[in-house]
Amino acid sequence: MGQSNSTPKNSSPPPTPPPPPAGTAVSSLDGLRNASQWVLSSTNKALGVLGGAIVSVAKPVVASIPVPGRKGSSLPPAPPPSLSSQMVTWIRKNAGKTLLGTLLLGVAVVAGSIAYKSGKAYHRELKKLRVVRGADGSKREVIVITNGASIEGMVLALDLDNRGFIVFVCVPDSSRADEILSWKRADIHPVIVPDLSNETLTGSIESLDVEAWRSCMDANVTGTIQAIQQFLPLLKRTLSLRRPRRSPRLILVTSTITGNIGLPYQSATCASQHAILSIADSLRREVQHWGIDVVCLKKGIFTTGGSRSDKSNKTVDNKPEQPGLACWRVSPLEMLKSMFKQPSTSEALCEATFDVVIATRPETSRAVGFGSLAYSFVGWIAPNRVLDWSIRRTSMARHSSLAINTTAAETF
Repeated sequence: MGQSNSTPKNSSPPPTPPPPPAGTAVSSLDGLRNASQWVLSSTNKALGVLGGAIVSVAKPVVASIPVPGRKGSSLPPAPPPSLSSQMVTWIRKNAGKTLLGTLLLGVAVVAGSIAYKSGKAYHRELKKLRVVRGADGSKREVIVITNGASIEGMVLALDLDNRGFIVFVCVPDSSRADEILSWKRADIHPVIVPDLSNETLTGSIESLDVEAWRSCMDANVTGTIQAIQQFLPLLKRTLSLRRPRRSPRLILVTSTITGNIGLPYQSATCASQHAILSIADSLRREVQHWGIDVVCLKKGIFTTGGSRSDKSNKTVDNKPEQPGLACWRVSPLEMLKSMFKQPSTSEALCEATFDVVIATRPETSRAVGFGSLAYSFVGWIAPNRVLDWSIRRTSMARHSSLAINTTAAETF
């Protein structure tokens, strides 16, 4: 067997020989071999003593450092995670549940909206039953529209006829009367009232003729007062009737934008609309003890398309179609689309007028139609400087556009 230079697995290293006594010279070969081990052993011992000293000094210093959340620490504890971060963490961990919940919420919103539209149509049909009719089903309740020359007056007359009222429409001339007669509605009767003006006067206060001012005020203010004076005695006589069990009422329709905000170059119209609002408040307080109601409907921007009668004069088998019945034939998809479509001002005005007529205790004023609430709020609370700045910017933009168009026309 040959000799092996490998060290046995379980053999321990040879013990370090003790250092030579102090003052003893190292002269032998063994002493030279063990000199490095003596130096290393002395260094390790010194380092151990130094480390223990450092630990003994640093331990109380570290213990005195304030740590958030440690008992007796002067620092406040770390804040808990925010609700948004907790939600984000939960959504990441539960992606499937989040997707399923979102789908169920969407289905619930769609189903709820369709149910709301169906319920609204159902209540609209129920409200029509509150219109008083005779024993033979004939119409009994009468409504007079004094401003039938306007487009909204025409639409309102057609709508009230469909809802079961006898409607008298005041028009300025025979041509408008012939137009109403061409509808072939047996319960819509035109009444010619001369000098019924529906023109909107525009112009600066400096340049607007006084006669134009007088004409506007006569048509909007004086005409309103004359109509009230003519109808009040008739309304007082209806108080003795047992049916309908609703108080007689006057409905005044104004514009929210011209009635709440004084617009430039429309001073005459704005002044007349402001006057009608004041007349409605004064009249309501004068006649309330008689049991007569006065309601002011403040409409927004009126927009329409087509003729005056093509939207409300639809017939089926030569019979007028009741607008409330059509909703039951609409598919759920169409009802879903209608959720995101706001009614026009004409539709809102017709609905508000009908609600006011059949209500037992109608509200004193109501904003109806597109932009009515916004204009009412802005005209009431917005500072005048903000309104002046907004109108000035709008006027400057309009004048710039007109100047560009005029220049282009002159070029060609």
